[in-house]
Amino acid sequence: MKFHLWSVLAFATAALFASPVNASIVVVDGRNAPWSNDFNPSFFYPGFSSLGAASLAINAGSSYEISYISGFTQTTEGANLSDGVGSYGSFFSGPGLYTPLGPGQNPQLQALLGTFVDASGQIVGSPFYIGNGPVHVAAPLGSVFLFLGVNDTGYSDNLGSLNVSVNEVLAAVPEPSTWAMMILGFTGVGYMTYRRRNQSAAFRLA
Repeated sequence: MKFHLWSVLAFATAALFASPVNASIVVVDGRNAPWSNDFNPSFFYPGFSSLGAASLAINAGSSYEISYISGFTQTTEGANLSDGVGSYGSFFSGPGLYTPLGPGQNPQLQALLGTFVDASGQIVGSPFYIGNGPVHVAAPLGSVFLFLGVNDTGYSDNLGSLNVSVNEVLAAVPEPSTWAMMILGFTGVGYMTYRRRNQSAAFRLA
């Protein structure tokens, strides 16, 4: 059985840099709005009587995978169920009627939305549509929380909740001692390969 040093070294390096994942489950109530109008006048929408946003502390610069797991919300008893994608329903419904996500982004009523905010609740970057996911987003520098909520105009009679998975994918950054060991390892493997080739060449000449 041949011992392939480069294959083993490649495997070890991949294992070293494998990104760990921190998973959280956030419950988004049907009465959670995706952000606060008070601190974000440029992203104003005519929502009222909400419970505020469902929030999760995040690490700026990290990447996140956000996905709907289970649950439903309704605008009122008897209205269509939404699993995060949204529902047109039968009352005050329509795409893009309530939230300014930008050109071409038209979330339905009760659609699951998210945004990153700073410590004061101001939006950092832009709000984004999640639906039932998964979506992959990077937390902008300066952000402290991920806010989640549903798209609506009034929240007081909303029902239900959504269970949302938020997975933080961390970038693995080796410490200096780890870098030193890797450099020594590569040097050693290179030297062993060099010697093996020289020995094989000398054997053939003999």
